[in-house]
Amino acid sequence: MGNRRSKAQNPIRAPLAWTILVIGSVALWLLSGCGSDLIAAAIQAEKAGDYPAAVDLYRQELALDPHDKDAVKGLAVDLFLLRQFDEALIYQESAVRLEPGDVQLKVELAFNYLNHQGEPQKAVEVLREATRVERTARLLTFLAQAQLAAGQPQEAEVSLRSATAEDPSYAWAYALLVKMLGDQGRGAEAEAVRQTALAAGIVLQSAP
Repeated sequence: MGNRRSKAQNPIRAPLAWTILVIGSVALWLLSGCGSDLIAAAIQAEKAGDYPAAVDLYRQELALDPHDKDAVKGLAVDLFLLRQFDEALIYQESAVRLEPGDVQLKVELAFNYLNHQGEPQKAVEVLREATRVERTARLLTFLAQAQLAAGQPQEAEVSLRSATAEDPSYAWAYALLVKMLGDQGRGAEAEAVRQTALAAGIVLQSAP
């Protein structure tokens, strides 16, 4: 275990990677449960890369059934892919209301708030809800990033230390904690965290 090297994820880019995973998971969910010809046609359009056509088909489905979960989720994903973040937000919020226990939907909504809406406090609230549903090091680290953006460094530190306790092998939590402590001029504490990570078999790159 002592020789295992784990390169820490970049705390800025990792949420994007998570969003891509979420998009893929939602697409698989839709493929497994489409209930109408319009939904099926929308999925085929997505597979062909024609997201504007898919959006139009999902809109048609919602005109027939305003509560169709597949259509709401499909619009949330496809509008996000088309970088129509403001409109995607409407459907993401609706999807979370329809599926309050779906952690992936909460995460994608939170990162729209954080990265595209300039509302980090809303991201904090949504991610805190997500950690109540599923307490993992990854989600706690996402929460910490939102807390930092919202100007809550003490809360972020608690979340990051909780993340390392939840999963001592999760390198990104250590990396973000080391960077945060270093930025605060707490070099000795940052080095202590780095050594704790090293003891767990994780070698962190020095912060740029």
